[in-house]
Amino acid sequence: MSVKEEYKRLNESFSKVLVYHVGVDAGFFAEYTAMINAMLFCLENKLQFRLYSQDANFCFDKNWNDYFNSFCPEETSTIHKRNLHRVPSVKDIMGRAFHENKGNSFSYLYSHLKWKLKRSIMDYFFKTALKKEYACEVYSNTDVWNVDIHKHFHYPTLGIDGGYLQAFRKMVEISWDYNAEIAAHVHEMAAQCSFSGPYIGTQIRGGDKITEVKLLDSDEYIEFFRLHRPDICNVFVLTDDYKIYRELTERFPEYNFRTLCSPQEEGYVNSSFSSSKGLAKKEQMTRLLSSMDILMKSDFFVGSITTGPSFFLLKCLYPKAYPIDADVDMIPEIATMRIYKRGEISSRWRKDSTSRAH
Repeated sequence: MSVKEEYKRLNESFSKVLVYHVGVDAGFFAEYTAMINAMLFCLENKLQFRLYSQDANFCFDKNWNDYFNSFCPEETSTIHKRNLHRVPSVKDIMGRAFHENKGNSFSYLYSHLKWKLKRSIMDYFFKTALKKEYACEVYSNTDVWNVDIHKHFHYPTLGIDGGYLQAFRKMVEISWDYNAEIAAHVHEMAAQCSFSGPYIGTQIRGGDKITEVKLLDSDEYIEFFRLHRPDICNVFVLTDDYKIYRELTERFPEYNFRTLCSPQEEGYVNSSFSSSKGLAKKEQMTRLLSSMDILMKSDFFVGSITTGPSFFLLKCLYPKAYPIDADVDMIPEIATMRIYKRGEISSRWRKDSTSRAH
């Protein structure tokens, strides 16, 4: 029995149910990582994990099966549209107000505490409706709490006997299963960017990430390559801004750069991607998935702890992947931190690194 089949057997043996709504309002890897954590939460609490993805912001036609094969029971009832992500605690809201939004802390506090109250009331009525429809208690996104990164996970039939990162990777193995059409597209696109020898893989982000954390300059990545792998000149770049790729090829001709970014892309903005339709969204997502496959197989991956795809790969490849803005050994401790916390760590580490260099 494969690990996926064993997971299905174990998952469906639980009588209590949690329906997880994926693709609510964040980028794909933030949504996917949250889903993986919810799967682990369900295992730990003996809840059957079910997926609702009918309106997922990354899907182009129907649901999860637009890209991946099923790995768990799936729900289609529109009642789950109201099943949104967990509302942050008052402590978390206050932390973000005074650390991430120092300039307008009180305005941020007022608006977000009001939002929390509204969401809590909405969640109460949603849960009441679910209980009536299912004739039993049904859990949802709001019931999923943070995974304990210091916990030892022990599920021998799934090949899990270790810490959070090992369990995380196993859940990825179970759920990351392309359908036949997407698998063919990913293989074809990856072949376009194949190298005859070893290659570095990296992500250099543009777009709306600047609204969350300070973007890293391309020069920092090049210096990192030169310092740690001067023997490799092939580089695959995942970027959402073709201008970044063009500048790399012009400024650093000693490197052989390749990318799947199209010349039309000028920086990823999640709201624009979410509102795109049909084939346009399918093409963009397929290029992202293909790029991730290429990066996963790179001989030396370098990424930032502040960007979704990079942080996902740093966790999947640890300890054989390298953050440009943190020490490798920090990955297990920051593995479930929110973006603003990782942004603070990134800024502090880079500042300390600059001081050490001088």
